[in-house]
Amino acid sequence: MSTLLKDRYSISFYEGFLEALEITGNGIPKKQFFDQLMDANWEEKSLKERMRHTTIIWRSFLVNEVDNQAKILIKVINYLKSIHSTEYSLEYLFLADFIVLHFIDHPDLAINTMEEITTFTSCEFAIRPFIIRYPAQFEKQMFAWSNHSNHHVRRLASEGIRPKLPWGEVLRTYIKDPAPIFPILDNLIADSSEYVRRSVANNLNDISKTHPDLVLDWCEKKYGVSKEVNQAIKHGIRTLLKQGNSKALSIIGIKPDASISVISFELIKPQVKMGGELPFSLTIENTGTKSTSIRVEYKVYFKRLNKPFGEKVFQITSTNLAGNSAISLERKHSFKPITTRNYYPGEHYISLIVNGEEGEKVRFEVE
Repeated sequence: MSTLLKDRYSISFYEGFLEALEITGNGIPKKQFFDQLMDANWEEKSLKERMRHTTIIWRSFLVNEVDNQAKILIKVINYLKSIHSTEYSLEYLFLADFIVLHFIDHPDLAINTMEEITTFTSCEFAIRPFIIRYPAQFEKQMFAWSNHSNHHVRRLASEGIRPKLPWGEVLRTYIKDPAPIFPILDNLIADSSEYVRRSVANNLNDISKTHPDLVLDWCEKKYGVSKEVNQAIKHGIRTLLKQGNSKALSIIGIKPDASISVISFELIKPQVKMGGELPFSLTIENTGTKSTSIRVEYKVYFKRLNKPFGEKVFQITSTNLAGNSAISLERKHSFKPITTRNYYPGEHYISLIVNGEEGEKVRFEVE
């Protein structure tokens, strides 16, 4: 069985979709649909291309006005919700894409339809072209949705307006000025759903890359409300924390403390084979009499091909260290192949970061 996401658009999947159309009274000719859908270029099409192609082909069988098309969409999605869990939501993203392709000149209709569809398959990508074309109307709508009774709709209020949503169209207006986003996040930061709070955190992280001071000022006011809010804020300022930003560290209770010192940081083996692991150990001491919060990370300087070293920070722990005590830890960094990074043989470096302060770099070899 294929593990490619695009191959979820299989014959059996479409047969299930056509059955849903038939049951809801919106059936279309099966053979004609498949003949047009799985054309000569089907195998080469990517996930998003298959999604858009599905939208176009299905639309070609619908001769109704857009109002009736919206009713069909809602009727079909309500039936799908009754027989499926959200594990099928990825495949059915083409229903949201239908709105982009055919309702872009009908914003009110799009709003009503998205509110229904997003409870089964997210409209976070579909809503972005509407935000760009109708910013005032959709800012107002996103704020209204941030108070909605359904957590999927509340999540859309945050996720849909993220400035740099992965795979989504960039919202350049909010990269320049994210101020309209914060009233929405005000309503959602203490949401009862972790699913929603995590979206808020990702939104904050997006904004922090261009407006760190705005994010930090906002987070400083919210931190301490609850354990759940604190967790969301930590995740929201994760990029700033990894950069060792002093205000970000201060918000979560990490402050300079002369009583905290690194006793040792050692590589157990200074060589690692490609695909293997680099083991290291460390000991940190608190010579003071009071318990102190510590955040311990390490940074790897990766060798790159004909380029300067790449850098990435990894968290080890965030904890309280009692007075007159020490903590010793062992960790391993994996060099197994991953899709987001290429490894090259040769010299690399690793350093320990405690409370935002980076220690000396230690050299090791990848073979």
